Amino acid sequence: MQHTDHQIEKHRDWSPATPEVRRDLSIIVKTANDLYGPRSHWVEEREVRRPDADPRLRFDPRVLQDDAAAGPYAQQLTEGCSRLRFTPELEREYVDHVRSVQRRPATLCVAVALFGWVAFGPAGLLMLAAGAATRDLYLWAVQGAMVAALCAGLVLLRAPRAKVRTDRITAGLLGATALALGLLAARSGADALPGITLAALGAVVACFFPLGLVFRRSVVLALAMAVGGTVLTLLLLRSGPSAGGYMALAGLWGATGLAALSAYLGERLYREQFLLHGLLSRQAFVDPLTGLYTRRGTHRLTQTARLQAIRDSVSLSFVLMDVDHFRAYNRRHGREAGDRTLCEITKIVGSFARRPLDVASREGGKRFGLLLYDCNLEQARLHAEQLRERLRDVGHEPLTVSIGAVQVLPDETADEFMQRVERLLQRSKDAGRDRVTIL
Repeated sequence: MQHTDHQIEKHRDWSPATPEVRRDLSIIVKTANDLYGPRSHWVEEREVRRPDADPRLRFDPRVLQDDAAAGPYAQQLTEGCSRLRFTPELEREYVDHVRSVQRRPATLCVAVALFGWVAFGPAGLLMLAAGAATRDLYLWAVQGAMVAALCAGLVLLRAPRAKVRTDRITAGLLGATALALGLLAARSGADALPGITLAALGAVVACFFPLGLVFRRSVVLALAMAVGGTVLTLLLLRSGPSAGGYMALAGLWGATGLAALSAYLGERLYREQFLLHGLLSRQAFVDPLTGLYTRRGTHRLTQTARLQAIRDSVSLSFVLMDVDHFRAYNRRHGREAGDRTLCEITKIVGSFARRPLDVASREGGKRFGLLLYDCNLEQARLHAEQLRERLRDVGHEPLTVSIGAVQVLPDETADEFMQRVERLLQRSKDAGRDRVTIL
């Protein structure tokens, strides 16, 4: 709301202008007119809109173009998700994420399918060929095999240690369903086509359910089912054209197209959410300036390294260093020079994290950490001394660092050994800086 002499604005949770909001705005309009006069001044109402209704307020991936530290998630966001395809490494991560997250929904879908075959399958068989199916063991064998396949798939999906991938289980079950429907249709003849086609339509649409399949594989399965159903239907209709059969085919392809379009839009949105979640997680665990892990990231990885060290019966050490008088260095040379110096320090600290379970981190503004796997306390001291010597020649003037080093105990949490190493670091500072203190 705007007044000629005064700016009056009202925001209400960025929601669309509901009747309550309009009523409140009307009260403000009346109050402004009473105070300043309706004749000499004018008042204008402006509708409160959601952020995504205004193009200026939508998320613009271009803001991440210059953020190299944001990693592959930001780069992929700038390129967009319209092709439903990421870089190979990121695509593998996304596919693994889909398989893991959608395992429970896939289990539910298989359970519903099993219930449908058990509850309605016998009734459908009895309706085929006017009850002749009661004497046809072939049809009942197909029914039993399908129920057994669904039970096996359900067991594999629910098994906590099953190594079979979710997408392989569900794709196999969808293929078995298509084969079973084809066998039933071939045995029953053209009279059963409407019912069989309706069941096939449900199977085609199920390809786009959350079954651990990415969109491309879902489309391949759905098209294979639709083409197979079309060929089988045309073969059965050679004996006599049926309007119901052709209508069922039209419905099958129409449903396939609509389901594919809906799945495409859904996966595109899901991929964007995946990238945003990965970007936020990276920003939470990775320092944007140096690319090293943050304190939170170090705590997270320390637990993994500690458990692995217990299994391998090896030592785990942590080195914490603090750049001496770095604030004065920033005042003398400027903040940009200070940032460049921190990046140079990052390269040196990172060069000491040579093995897969070694972790280099930035613990604060001018503090860096180094988690060393299979490294006892004496070896950690030697690494710390080498690190201290190498950092002297970094920057515009010689730099000194104070360092503390501890050996991580098997039953010690990240917070506990961090408190110990911080006390040792403080001892180094109290003793005159530019030294290593271990315990």
